[in-house]
Amino acid sequence: MNNKILKSLAIGSLVLCNSVAAADCRDVSEIIAKQLEDNYVIQNTATKLSKLMRSKLFLSACSRLESAEDIADFMTLELNKIANDKHLSVVYDPQWVNELKTYRSSAQTKAFSDSRAMETPTDNYGFKKVEMLDGNIGYLDIRMFSDSHLGGETLENGMKFLQYADGIIIDLRNNFGGSPFMVTSLASYFFDLDTVHLSTFEQRENGVLTQTQDWTSPYVPGPRFKDTPLYILTSRNSASAAEGFSYAMQSLTRATIVGEVTAGAAHGRSAEIVNNDYILTLPSTRPVDPRTKDNWERKGVKPNIETNSDNALNVAYAEVLNSLIKNNSSNLSLHQ
Repeated sequence: MNNKILKSLAIGSLVLCNSVAAADCRDVSEIIAKQLEDNYVIQNTATKLSKLMRSKLFLSACSRLESAEDIADFMTLELNKIANDKHLSVVYDPQWVNELKTYRSSAQTKAFSDSRAMETPTDNYGFKKVEMLDGNIGYLDIRMFSDSHLGGETLENGMKFLQYADGIIIDLRNNFGGSPFMVTSLASYFFDLDTVHLSTFEQRENGVLTQTQDWTSPYVPGPRFKDTPLYILTSRNSASAAEGFSYAMQSLTRATIVGEVTAGAAHGRSAEIVNNDYILTLPSTRPVDPRTKDNWERKGVKPNIETNSDNALNVAYAEVLNSLIKNNSSNLSLHQ
């Protein structure tokens, strides 16, 4: 094959590659722009994002990229220059698309739900460790917040184990999030029968904003700890639902947060299929604290006592013992 033919093939291949990229960018950008416009949780940000994705400058830069992965990365980067949202991303993953389609088909949804219910107990529904430390201090290590209807009984058993503790430390340093329903279930143990407004969840769908209030439950199975000193351990890896629990309990002055500023991921997201190749992780919900009128998005939860996460347990342990001694606890001899 002579050089002219090779050169011709190379140019043809390059033109084809660029035309495919340009088509991908136009089609994918328009679908994502519409999804963001209608459903991104903050309306004024949604308008800016959709305008960006339809702009000539954006489409021109996108069309010069050579692979689908590059297109997804470019879109994620450019969107977050505006949104700075840790839950917003464009992902190239045809396998994930196929899995989502299978999951969402009516014939498979129940089977997948049953599978999830069977698999989750291998992690004990996120409850890693519960023990009584010296000095009668309860310690609970939670690595994820499972759905309450799955992990509720495990939570109940853990709280019953801690029922005679003079103070409680909840460790969320390795908790990346999970279900807000488990957050509500756990928080309810630390208040009395009078329900407490934890948060309001805002959701945008098809351009309509709805609000749902989240309150503690007047009933919990097992003991209550309404007057028990509560300390929560955090790290920069504590995220999402772990931050939600920490933020609400701090806002209500019901807990002392010890450790590092958390990840700053407040928005709730869903995985939306764009086409056979791409998925948009779309933040369509957010919590709003009724006291601060804000949340921890981008900022994280700032601890009451800031310290290296590796040392947080030692600091909290000392703090709760000193607090009990200062307040002349009935088990004073155990705390000294």
